[in-house]
Amino acid sequence: MKNNSSKLGVRRLVTMALFCALAYVTVFTLRISGIGGFLTFDVKDTVITIAAMLFGPFSGVVIALVVSLLEMVTISGTGPWGFLMNFVSSAVFAGCASAVYTYAPRLRRHMSGAVTGLCCSVVATTAVMLLMNLLVTPVYYHVPLETVKGMLLPLLLPFNFIKALLNSA
Repeated sequence: MKNNSSKLGVRRLVTMALFCALAYVTVFTLRISGIGGFLTFDVKDTVITIAAMLFGPFSGVVIALVVSLLEMVTISGTGPWGFLMNFVSSAVFAGCASAVYTYAPRLRRHMSGAVTGLCCSVVATTAVMLLMNLLVTPVYYHVPLETVKGMLLPLLLPFNFIKALLNSA
């Protein structure tokens, strides 16, 4: 019996590593950079969310951490601040969608649970990233908080909402 459970554990770990690799590859191949690399759209959150729905929210957060760390040390020019923003965005998106899909009564592991989870993750990710932009952007770009507040409605809200919506589609 122990041999079977260890095989399942290895299989799960290998599958999660493959999802990490796939999410990391999408950063190279399916990426649209915005204003000076500050706002970028990539589909890694979609890959991470699929893994989170298969293995649970915690696994999605771990994959988001690994992929964001790999991105920081290899291709990102935004350093630890970019890592923090990437990680939080991916972790909230995948974790929220997966938590609803995995744990919500009557929605558990059904298509309606997946759709509801993705809708919740669009709202949660947009809200959390607006807050993160208010906290991180003034420090990263050395601009006053009022400047960032002025960017919320015309730039940051639509970008974060559309990015989350596209990843959920």
